[in-house]
Amino acid sequence: MNADTEIAWTGLGKWLSFLSAAVLILVAIPFVLDRAGGVRAGWNIFLGLLLFGVIASGNRQAPLLTLALAILMVVRVIVAIALGSDAFVDIAPALLLCVTTGLAAYDLRKQANPACRR
Repeated sequence: MNADTEIAWTGLGKWLSFLSAAVLILVAIPFVLDRAGGVRAGWNIFLGLLLFGVIASGNRQAPLLTLALAILMVVRVIVAIALGSDAFVDIAPALLLCVTTGLAAYDLRKQANPACRR
């Protein structure tokens, strides 16, 4: 492992990232062939695989990508609220996924920056 470009991610951030990636992928799979939700399902699968790959590979940019993904999910929730989505069906699980991914980004950032460690 090259110390300049890779980190062995451990702890809560790694597992929360894997959980977020798994949820994005597994929830989207049934909707891939659906005409209305196929594009959204494909996008969620892509984001889940990207998140899984960046964490599993030990890429040093994993905290940044995880944070960007969390922000993207927050924007999606805001758009869903603006479009009038049902709060319990669409927005609550999406907010939970935002929080999970945000916590993962926070923990990964602490791992990447030794000055932030306690």
